[in-house]
Amino acid sequence: MKPHFVRIVLPVLAAGVLQAQVSAPRIGIIRCSDGMLHAVYGLAANFVLATKPFAPADTASFSDRAGLIANNGTIQLVTPGGAIEAEYQSRETAPLLNVDTDSSSAIAWLPVAQGILRWAGSAFRFYPVSPGAVQGQVTAIRSVGQDRAELLLLNPDGSTSRAAIALSTGNLVSLDIIPGVRGPVFAQQTALVFRDGQGLAIETADGVRHTLPISRDIAIERMSSEWLHLSSERGNQHWALHLAGSQVELFVLPNALSQEASK
Repeated sequence: MKPHFVRIVLPVLAAGVLQAQVSAPRIGIIRCSDGMLHAVYGLAANFVLATKPFAPADTASFSDRAGLIANNGTIQLVTPGGAIEAEYQSRETAPLLNVDTDSSSAIAWLPVAQGILRWAGSAFRFYPVSPGAVQGQVTAIRSVGQDRAELLLLNPDGSTSRAAIALSTGNLVSLDIIPGVRGPVFAQQTALVFRDGQGLAIETADGVRHTLPISRDIAIERMSSEWLHLSSERGNQHWALHLAGSQVELFVLPNALSQEASK
């Protein structure tokens, strides 16, 4: 497959100047190098970082309408404005969170408990997974219908599988190898984000593979419905990746993003 290389746009970032009233649209919410969540406003290539922290978080996932935050073993369902709607004491240090649309899509994989946590409309509900149903490292999770969760698994041989789990029974419903993909995979809507020999690859639903010239290891978190926050392993470089259907755009967020957030 011939990769389509995506150009990188260098934006102007005005950090530390956002007042209470913001006229620019909100792009999403990101977790900065200091572990605090900050809203990002602006238009493509011109971003503004909110000076007031949103909340502390070990990991987070946000759509345009809801968010999940994990901090010190507690998982919270929050509104985009920061109001806490519910919380769950998971005692997990590294849960895998995902919110695709509204709060009904809020779901998490709890690796220590070996189960799935889902928002059930009025409270969180924990679904244990049958022993042996999940083989490999879970790298992504999403809610599918009322009684199913879809997991992306990194297998011991480096391949990636897509597994469907029935929440009511905890049993494995289906398991399929994803062809042409190796290593950890992040799911963004119908697109897959993973590393290949050219850099960071995004394979969209139409089968086209876009390549980003990012060679180092990065962390990926959903900052809104169409935007992903990419950060380097040391947290000193940040990118905003826009995925909308087959459209792929990458914007570099200058180091001021982490410097201002830590003040």
